[in-house]
Amino acid sequence: MTLLHLAVVITCALALSWFIKKINLPSLIGMIITGIIMGPYALDLIDPWIIIISADLRQVALMVILARAGLALDIEALRKVGKPAILMSFIPPLLEIGAVTLLAPILLPISHLDAAIMGTVLSAVSPAIAVPRMLNMMKKGQGAEKDTPQLVMAATSINGIFAIMLFALLLWVDGSGAGADMILRSAVLPLVIVVAGAVALRYFRNFAAQSSKILAKIWIPTEIMLFVLVGAAINVNYISEVSIAAIAVIAIALFFRICGVPLCLIGTQLSFQERVFCAIAYLPKATVQAAIGGTALAIGMGAGHIILLVAVFAILITAPLGALGIDFMRLHVFGCGIQSKTICSEESHLE
Repeated sequence: MTLLHLAVVITCALALSWFIKKINLPSLIGMIITGIIMGPYALDLIDPWIIIISADLRQVALMVILARAGLALDIEALRKVGKPAILMSFIPPLLEIGAVTLLAPILLPISHLDAAIMGTVLSAVSPAIAVPRMLNMMKKGQGAEKDTPQLVMAATSINGIFAIMLFALLLWVDGSGAGADMILRSAVLPLVIVVAGAVALRYFRNFAAQSSKILAKIWIPTEIMLFVLVGAAINVNYISEVSIAAIAVIAIALFFRICGVPLCLIGTQLSFQERVFCAIAYLPKATVQAAIGGTALAIGMGAGHIILLVAVFAILITAPLGALGIDFMRLHVFGCGIQSKTICSEESHLE
């Protein structure tokens, strides 16, 4: 019966994702909606056994995400973009975390430490949305003159690692069931995976290329289950209670994040429009939020439901805005690149 339930869930997720993608929105939104509708707080069509192992499945998904990020983290490209990429990895997310830490306790029934944990969950850029689009730009030669796509890719990868490690550290400080094992799995292991991927790309490019292809195939079913299970964990009873406050927290935090990006680009040769592009490319949230958003709930934190709900709201708001914004701005700012004189076709696809 479990396999039948799983097949039904995956089929529904694929069908709704296909429809969402047809209207030029990220397909992961369809997966989340499927999870909400079919989850235990709505129609309750997902087998309880799948819900029980959801934390382990999210951990596997996180490892796949980080491995792919490491295999895309080109050390030479990082050296070329240098200081701006490093600054973008830390300053905008820290500004966002600070805004959430100060604002969320005013609008939501959570403590400042809970708010800081929420801020770390929100602070990561989605590699599933940003990275494929930057790779697409690189193939077209868009932004090649100033290595703009490489800048965003490098900053995105490091930003994700930083957010996950800070998240694990704050969980340990909170003491809500997060001990040495949590630090090992959520901080040390991810760092090792990313470094290993970057080293493989630097010294074993053929192996890295093959590994990337394998992980891309693994990611397809992993992505479906990750986002469906995140939707399934949402308690719909909380939505009406915290939705307006959650959206306000997300919006104000994004404002601080957007303001932080130009600060990191002071002294660079990027034009005003290129800096706006970098700020928009730094908006979308999805994979990391889905992978760690439910952790606080899984380990028994009192604010776990609120943290997860805000994370899902952030995905639903920023994923389509970021994806559409990147696609629009890359054509408006960079045209069709140096390799094509015709109108660029929209080839960007979520992996």
